[in-house]
Amino acid sequence: MWKTLALIGTSVAAISLGGFGFDFVTRGQLAFISDNSEYLLLAILVGVALLLVSLIGWAAVLGKAGRTRIAFFALTGPVVVILIGYALGGTNVHGTFFLFLLPMLPVIVIGLVVAIMAASARRA
Repeated sequence: MWKTLALIGTSVAAISLGGFGFDFVTRGQLAFISDNSEYLLLAILVGVALLLVSLIGWAAVLGKAGRTRIAFFALTGPVVVILIGYALGGTNVHGTFFLFLLPMLPVIVIGLVVAIMAASARRA
């Protein structure tokens, strides 16, 4: 169940960020995305919240190796996403790809929490 919720949260956030990226690439020619950007922002928030809760729940039922894997991906995934956003949109903090930084800090914090959980877990 936790794995499915984590995948759903990731998908919701990724689709919403993709919508903003598509709007950036097409220079806002689709009025639907520009007019409804608040829904995409809300979807990012809901997706990241669901992801964070499900990662903690999933890590709680796994052993030390599983927690270490989750921590690794939670710590390296944001770096990859930031590098892709930088390659596509540059460092313009007023651009759409700055929104990629929004969900990264909580995911990195969860990665650190899960890493601590893995370090304190008994070998399984």
